Amino acid sequence: MSDPVLAFQGRIARADLAALLDATGTPTQLSPRALFGAPSWLAPEVSTTFADAARVLLSPRTNLTLRLWGGEEAATEMNVLFPDLPSGGHGVVLNPVEQEFRVAGFVDPEQILALLGPMIPPEPATAPAIFEARLDPTTMAVLAACLDLLCQDVLQARVARVLDKRPMPGSVLEDAGWLARDRIKAYLQGWWGVSRFDQLITYVLPLSGLAKCPSDGDIDVALAHLAKGGLLDVSRQERLSATAALEPLLRILLGASSGFQWQRISQMVGGDALLVVERLFVLGAGGVAFDLSPTPEGLVRLALCTRAAIVDFVTEELSTLVDPVRPEIEVPPAAPAPEGDTRPPVVARFCGQCGAALTPGGKFCGNCGAPSAALRT
Repeated sequence: MSDPVLAFQGRIARADLAALLDATGTPTQLSPRALFGAPSWLAPEVSTTFADAARVLLSPRTNLTLRLWGGEEAATEMNVLFPDLPSGGHGVVLNPVEQEFRVAGFVDPEQILALLGPMIPPEPATAPAIFEARLDPTTMAVLAACLDLLCQDVLQARVARVLDKRPMPGSVLEDAGWLARDRIKAYLQGWWGVSRFDQLITYVLPLSGLAKCPSDGDIDVALAHLAKGGLLDVSRQERLSATAALEPLLRILLGASSGFQWQRISQMVGGDALLVVERLFVLGAGGVAFDLSPTPEGLVRLALCTRAAIVDFVTEELSTLVDPVRPEIEVPPAAPAPEGDTRPPVVARFCGQCGAALTPGGKFCGNCGAPSAALRT
């Protein structure tokens, strides 16, 4: 993964960049001028091209941040500011480098597509199961912890099977085992803010808006919510285990450690309102991926997707030539959970016969063919 080849690039000290922008004009709402601190006493002499880049940094309409990773050692970030929407091109790359900033340009939509091309998986050989859940941030963080721990257990069980020369089971749930509440709580406390690319919690936290680890009481409420929504089973001994609805997601999470995060903030025409578009794609084996995104209601959406869905999203983002008609989207911070289970319901449907997730409005399960009488929400 490398940045696209651009016409110019260079490094400039923070104070010099501040002086250059101050000499150019007055910063607008999305300008990064506040990041540069106090200016140097004299604005540096720069080329005409670099001066054009300074004007974009002074008055951008769009701030696009791309974070790409292919494991712990292959992660990169690219922050691009555009004078208009990304479809108009002429973007300027701005990334901090020690006490300086790297400035490069100009970026067109085609270069963004070329950068993301290797990250988009091939079309899967078979259509993946359908899964979508929209949860409050705390419940999504707890679900992420459960899935991370279940993946750890599956991997350990598979190693034991290889050593014992036993065959692999047809379902990952056979090796997933069960989870104790104390183990889930300890995992959240131990890994909060220090996660890795092979953990789902890594991707949930940036989108959740949670400032600190949930309390024990909030975790208990979230676990009850997940059980009520059909994503976890609870035994008489308070042991928690994954339902069949989570099996497709577990399969993707096993070994998944690559993907990209897309965050676009654009100023709407005719006012100070901002449009925030944020999606995070994590890639698994066989061309299947899942994506995470905040919703206008302050929830976090988790869904399985394929190459077509990713391509459609990126293409729409880079080909929008007019302002969207949808209203401003704000993702408010999550409020502390009240006593009792008053959280919004899990927005997902699963087959009561085999546990597979269902297409909204479908009368039959696409996995086993069970009629609507056997379906549960």
